[in-house]
Amino acid sequence: MSRFYFSMTRGAKDFMDAFTQRLAEAHHEATQKFVSGKNVHHLRHGAGWRLWSASERSDDDSFKVHSTEIQTSLDDIADHNVESLVSAMRRAAEDMEAQLAGSVYGLLSETCESSGNVVSASSQASLAETFYETIDKIEFGADRFGNVQLPALHTGKEVAIKMIHALESASDDFRKKFEELKERKIQAALQREIERKARFVSYGGE
Repeated sequence: MSRFYFSMTRGAKDFMDAFTQRLAEAHHEATQKFVSGKNVHHLRHGAGWRLWSASERSDDDSFKVHSTEIQTSLDDIADHNVESLVSAMRRAAEDMEAQLAGSVYGLLSETCESSGNVVSASSQASLAETFYETIDKIEFGADRFGNVQLPALHTGKEVAIKMIHALESASDDFRKKFEELKERKIQAALQREIERKARFVSYGGE
């Protein structure tokens, strides 16, 4: 049985395809806020995959399902209220983004807690020192062209304002100490990339 209940079957299908495509684009835009496009994988079947770490220990991971519901009233349809479809799409995109954020931050929290890679603000003299300790626990990444990407800090608006104020009012000694830390992290990232490339024969050759 067809899932389209209108006489304009082809038009209904075209609309659903366009609607789904736009929703997928909105979801892609939301994903970019949390995960680089280079770190996104797509799988068309199955319910999980196995990750192999440098320690040769495999980790099984199952997918988390994100879903949303789109509703529009019969009155809006009868009134040809196209804006209701735009609003429905916006609500669906926001709902999917909220679920994605919950999954990403939840997984990061679980991973950090299990590895002990956690920073406590109460254990430091200031927010600036907390920021320093946070960066000290993070490895910077470098791409194959030798470009080092500094880590991004995700936090609530209130904490972000306090953190920025603490960093802007930090002493010169702290600024010097932090710049030295950042440079060490950058050089370590570049060295790891050099060692990674060295594992491949004729890396970058013609």
